[in-house]
Amino acid sequence: MFKRIIGLILVLLLIIANSQTAIVEFGGGEYSGEGGEWLGESGEGNEMLPPPSEEADNAEYRVFINGAYHEYGVPPEVTEDGVLLLPLYEILEADGASVSIEGTAVSIVTRKNKSIRLDLADGTCGGDVYRLVEKNDRLLVESSFFELELAGGLTFIKDIYTKTIIVTSDKATYGDVTPYSLGLGRLIDYEGTPYEHEVLYDIAGAMVVPQADKPVPIVVFLHGNHAFGKADETRYDLGFAYLMRALADKGYACFSLNIAMHYSFEDGEPEHTRQDRILAEHLTRLSKANEGEDAGFPFDLTGRLDLHNITYVGHSQGGGSGADLSAQIDEMGFKVNGIIEISPSIMNEPLPCPNVPVAIFLGLQDDDVIAFDGSPTFDALTRSAIGRTADTYMVMVRGANHAAFDEALIPQDRAYMKLPFIDPARQREFYTKFVIDFVDAANNGGSLGGLPNGADGDFYGFEALTAFYSGSGKDVLMAGKSAAPIGIGAEVIEIVGVDAPIPIMFDPDYAIEAGVKLAGNDDMPLYKITWTSDGAKVTIPIDETMKDFSASRALVIEAMQVSGESTSTRDIPVAVTLTDNEGQSASAAYEHSAALAWNQTTYVGEYYTRNIQSFLSCLTIPMERFEGGGLNMNSINEITLDFTGSDSGSVILRYIQQAPAETADAVPPRGN
Repeated sequence: MFKRIIGLILVLLLIIANSQTAIVEFGGGEYSGEGGEWLGESGEGNEMLPPPSEEADNAEYRVFINGAYHEYGVPPEVTEDGVLLLPLYEILEADGASVSIEGTAVSIVTRKNKSIRLDLADGTCGGDVYRLVEKNDRLLVESSFFELELAGGLTFIKDIYTKTIIVTSDKATYGDVTPYSLGLGRLIDYEGTPYEHEVLYDIAGAMVVPQADKPVPIVVFLHGNHAFGKADETRYDLGFAYLMRALADKGYACFSLNIAMHYSFEDGEPEHTRQDRILAEHLTRLSKANEGEDAGFPFDLTGRLDLHNITYVGHSQGGGSGADLSAQIDEMGFKVNGIIEISPSIMNEPLPCPNVPVAIFLGLQDDDVIAFDGSPTFDALTRSAIGRTADTYMVMVRGANHAAFDEALIPQDRAYMKLPFIDPARQREFYTKFVIDFVDAANNGGSLGGLPNGADGDFYGFEALTAFYSGSGKDVLMAGKSAAPIGIGAEVIEIVGVDAPIPIMFDPDYAIEAGVKLAGNDDMPLYKITWTSDGAKVTIPIDETMKDFSASRALVIEAMQVSGESTSTRDIPVAVTLTDNEGQSASAAYEHSAALAWNQTTYVGEYYTRNIQSFLSCLTIPMERFEGGGLNMNSINEITLDFTGSDSGSVILRYIQQAPAETADAVPPRGN
């Protein structure tokens, strides 16, 4: 909570400070600042949209039916006396009915082959009368009409916070994304005894299970802490339905859990363990259903689930709890095979993370977790002292925001920074590809080397930084553990963290003097390389135990340009050279790499955007790039980083690793 308060204060200062117009660069286009206009879309990389307007706060209601959100051209309405009106034809057809007009009546044959007639003149059906409203050449009818047994037995929840009418039907079956309710759960306190007053909640969520002849792996989703009214009537869990459908098509069962009660104050102040117990209740019910018991799910799950292959996916605070809750799943006798943390918000000190692949996804246009909590999480997981052998991956997508991952969130970020952003639908599209690739990898050996991790920063067609650490790789260089690189025309010093002051309401030249603030651990050892004339190089002697590169698929270099210093230039070219014990060499040259690209603070008006923080990322070089020249890969003596072509520069380096994994340069990502 303290982080959020500080973040809110920072936001208010930023908004107050913005009073002038300045041109900024972003994603290849330009935006003219507060009160200005979008001056041009990028011709490459991110397909950026102008900043959203305040109209996003006044979004009309949607309908969630058949596992998807729909906008039917005429939104649902709620009358002054509280009657819910829904699109007549669209709801009927979505429920499998056939509809025809016969004079002044609607003739309906339901999916249960029942025939009914609704008189359009007076709203009568049988002996009852239903309210009808015509709008935009469409008909709306009160929701109680659909609740008739003859009309399909549909039920409805009006969710005012997600601006959604949630429609459930008894026709759901395998392959459908289906909301479910398993009845009331009862929360207990730390000692295992009831609260002083009973705290009941709806054990609810959404599920999809593909038709299969054997148990299928599972993906469990947990949403974050967002605005809500009653915990049982606010369904942010449904916002991952788009992703659940895509995963089901690939053969995975998905369960998205409604954990709003964990964040709710309606039964007293929530405490940390509520989400643990809600998750445990769902998993216990799943286990019983898998064993053949009737646990209340919409259809039979007997023998359909592989509870020893569970991928955990969490968003926001649900992502920040990934390590804790995945450890809990293992403790319950099940097995987590991978963890994805989407824009994680870390509210508590995380427990030790299970030794499974972890991917962290950050949107650099995040309007919520502006401290980018996922970055220090990646740093902590990749410190070799903790003994992880699983792969760790992080992606930072320019223009991606916090909210668009969860389709239930309205509006899709407020974008108080007034900068262009990626269309939410496109953001979900590339995120879907990424999650499918990760889940595939987690269920097929655990190597994340096949995820987009190339030198050009391309992430399914969008501009991004990526960082990759192979748990089974060899650390050729690790700051704080290895001898420092040897500078040739460059100064190399060991530093601890990069924590320059964050400029807010200062002259833009201040950023040049202040340096940068690293979005990571302040106590992390780093090497800083600085030069002021062309031809700078550093060499890294290879330890005897690391000389054999023959089994490596890639060389991974985690680095960052220190763009805030006067020595830096727009982009720093680098040539990476391997030299063997006999003096033979081979090089891979990069005129541009995402890892060493300019990452300067963006300046708008009189304030700086959230891009005040910079990120270490990886230049991943397939070993094929070094072939030629008779190089003996069994005995590499040194690595040279050659910055020739840049008159001056400043670079931070954390590690160089031999990674025995696939890379995007060698093998195209499976999601493309």
